[in-house]
Amino acid sequence: MLEFLKNLIALTDIRLMDFSASYYYMKNLRGLFLMALGQDWIVMFIFDIRRGLNTVRRICREYEISGVFGPIFELLDCDEKFFTAVEVTAGNSLFHVVVENDGISTQIIRHLNAQKGGRVTFIPLNRVKAPQVAYPESSDVIPLLKKLRFSRDYTPAFAQVFARTVICRDLDVATRVARSDGLDCITMEGDQVSKKGGMTGGFYDYRRSKLKFMNVIRQNTKSINMKEDELEKTLEDDYQRTLQDEAKELEQLLGKRNMLLTKQEEYSKKIRELGPLSSDAFETYKRRSIKELYKMLHKCNEQLQQFSHVNKKALDQYVNFTEQREELQRRQAELDAGDEKIKELISVLDQRKDESIERTFKGVAKHFREVFSELVQGGHGFLVMMKKKFLLFVVMDILIYVS
Repeated sequence: MLEFLKNLIALTDIRLMDFSASYYYMKNLRGLFLMALGQDWIVMFIFDIRRGLNTVRRICREYEISGVFGPIFELLDCDEKFFTAVEVTAGNSLFHVVVENDGISTQIIRHLNAQKGGRVTFIPLNRVKAPQVAYPESSDVIPLLKKLRFSRDYTPAFAQVFARTVICRDLDVATRVARSDGLDCITMEGDQVSKKGGMTGGFYDYRRSKLKFMNVIRQNTKSINMKEDELEKTLEDDYQRTLQDEAKELEQLLGKRNMLLTKQEEYSKKIRELGPLSSDAFETYKRRSIKELYKMLHKCNEQLQQFSHVNKKALDQYVNFTEQREELQRRQAELDAGDEKIKELISVLDQRKDESIERTFKGVAKHFREVFSELVQGGHGFLVMMKKKFLLFVVMDILIYVS
């Protein structure tokens, strides 16, 4: 706990440096912490409880043990006026650790024994049951449990510690209720009357209130968390703003880079159009200054102005027309070659056609002579093919002679 308080103080000073008003407020709380560290009950707390609770936290962290909810004083909250009654009623039970089940507590106790890490009392929720208590109906009596704020999951543990105690208006009421109802009674000042008849009372130094100190820690932690959130939000806003500015600058640089690359490509193209530079020309102008070269360029431009009336596109047109003429000549050669091929094909086909007709006619003429001699006794007949050319076509006449 001492280390926790010191770390909390250091964290308070570090996190709130940029928040001046809150810083002075937290600095006052730091003084309160340092004063509290000097109290006797803090010394007792450190040597009697701190070792065991710190060991439990370390064991849970090292062995990844879940289901450990913490000591009673960390799990409850109530109005400040009930701090004395709660602390006197609970006593050392404030430091009992609430766990989910007895298996977890057994595991932790085994590690505590092995490491000699102190003694801690556990309250397993699966082993404790909330007692059924009948409270008296009186405006002078208030069940202490009803004035505490805690998670409903921890009801059995809190009922075991506080359910049998009621807050009474004064000692007379406490004595009467303890005798008649069999309940432990306590006043707001911390005076106790046991149901067995014992009475405990006297001055209770509120400045030693453990719950008050815990409440200060809780409020201070909440304030620190708020300041941390504000600081993180401020840092996040600054980061996003810086990121946007950098992104905008990067976009501008990329645009400028693309523009320069475009110009580079354009100038490279112009250089290629000018053709390769002779080594003599390079050596001639290599040692000249930029200013001198600009003067020479200006002079050349002035000389070019004298030829501004000349059609600058004539050369391009000539080259274009020359290319068109060469293309047409190439196509004409291709067409002429195709025409010769077509004529050769027609000639071959005509020859094959004539041969086929002649071969067919010879067969027909032969059969005609044979058939005619059979039909006409003593007669002879034959076919004669007369060719007459009309243009590209051949007309054939068939003549019959009878002897």
